[in-house]
Amino acid sequence: FLLRSLHADPNLEVSSVFQLSRDKAFAIQEKTPDDNLDRKTVSADFTLPRTKDRLYQYDCLVLGRGVDAMLDSEELKLLRDYLMERGGSIVFARGKSYSGERPEIAGLEPVVWDTQAIKDVRFELTAEGRMNPIFSFDGTRSPDTVIRELPAMVSVTKILKEKSLSVILARSRSGTNAGEIAVISYQRYGKGKVLSIGSTGLWRWAFMPETRKEYDNVYQLFWRQMLRWLIDESDFLPGQDVSFRTERYSYGLGESIRFVIRAKNISAAQYRPRIVIKPPDGKPITVTPTREEQEVERELGYVAFYTPETEGEFEAVLASNVGQPLEDTARFTVYSDSVETRLVAADRELLAQIARGTGGGEIPLTDLKELPRRVRQFEELSREKLKAQDIWDRLPVFSLLVGLLALEWFLRRRWGLI
Repeated sequence: FLLRSLHADPNLEVSSVFQLSRDKAFAIQEKTPDDNLDRKTVSADFTLPRTKDRLYQYDCLVLGRGVDAMLDSEELKLLRDYLMERGGSIVFARGKSYSGERPEIAGLEPVVWDTQAIKDVRFELTAEGRMNPIFSFDGTRSPDTVIRELPAMVSVTKILKEKSLSVILARSRSGTNAGEIAVISYQRYGKGKVLSIGSTGLWRWAFMPETRKEYDNVYQLFWRQMLRWLIDESDFLPGQDVSFRTERYSYGLGESIRFVIRAKNISAAQYRPRIVIKPPDGKPITVTPTREEQEVERELGYVAFYTPETEGEFEAVLASNVGQPLEDTARFTVYSDSVETRLVAADRELLAQIARGTGGGEIPLTDLKELPRRVRQFEELSREKLKAQDIWDRLPVFSLLVGLLALEWFLRRRWGLI
C-alpha cells in the first residue's frame, strides 16, 4: 500500500527492495525520463546501495522489518554517515527494523524500543503533531478530528525511553493498560532527520468504510506530506557551523519551549552558547543551554527550555563565542490556548456515551423529524409523578393519635365529664 501510494506521486522516484527469503530479494527501480516528467519506467535490475556513492543518491530511506538481514554491519554504519554528511532522512516505518541490539543503527532512532506490544490501539496527536504539516489532511477539519475518526492500529510497540532530543508527534490514547506510548516521533541527527513509527496497521487507513469515504486519501497524504517534510528541511545552511531553532513557531501560554542548538566541527571545550530571550514586555531573560547526552561524531547538541508567562511575540537570540554565525535569532508567538476554543468539532463518541448513560439516544440527521416525538416521550418518562399516601398510615402517627384519644378519655373521666 505504501509503495502504491508513493508511485502515484509524479514528483517521486521510488526504488524498493523486498526480502523473499534469507538469500533472495526482489527489487524494483522506478525512473522518470528527463524528457517526460509524466512518464515513468520500472526495471527489475536494481540492487541495494552498498556504497556511499550509491546511498547518497537518495533523499530518504524507508525501512521495514529485517533490514539487518539485507545489510551487513559495515553497510549499516553507512546509514549514520548518510545522515551526518549527506543530510538525508530515514523512516523506521514499522518500529524496530532489526533484531537484537544492532548498535550501528540503534543510536539513530529517537526512542529505545521494548520487546512487547499492545493490540488495537488508537493514538492522538501531541501539540507538536498538531502543528506539523504531516497531519494537514483537510483544511476544514482539525487534525485531531481526522485522527480520531480513522481506524485504530493493529498494535503499538512499547518503548523503554524517549531520547533527549526526540520530538513526539503522536502518543497512544491515555487509558491503555500500558499508559501513554510514543507512537510517532522524530529527532534531528547530524544534517538529517530520523522518524520512527511504532505502530503496525497504518494500511488500515487505505481501507475506509462507506461512512468514512471522505478520508480515502488520508493514507496517501500522510506519506507524501511526511516525505516532503523530511526532505525539504535541513539543519545547517551553507557556510554555517551552528544552527539554532525552536520546534515550532507558536506555543500555548504555559507550554514549555525547547530550543535546539547543533554545532559541527567545533570543540566542546571552547563552545559556550548562551540564549537571551526577549519577551514582548519586560527585561531580557538569559538561559544557558546544556549538552545533550547523545552526540554524534564532529557534532555537538545542546538543548534549553523556557516556559513563557505572558502572551505575545518573543525573540530568542543565540550568542556563540565560536563558529558561524556568532549570533542567530529565533522568533515565536505565545498565545492563550484551550481545548474548548481550539477543538470546536463535536466529539460524537463522547456525546453518544453521555446520551446512553442518561437514558437518551442518537438521532441521525436523516431521522430529524423523529426529534419532537422523542422529546415528548422523554418528557413523559422523566416527568416527576406524585403518589398520595395517608399520613395516619404510619406507626408513629397512628401511635400518637391513639395516645391523644386515650389522654382525652382519661381527662374527661377524671373531671366527671363521662
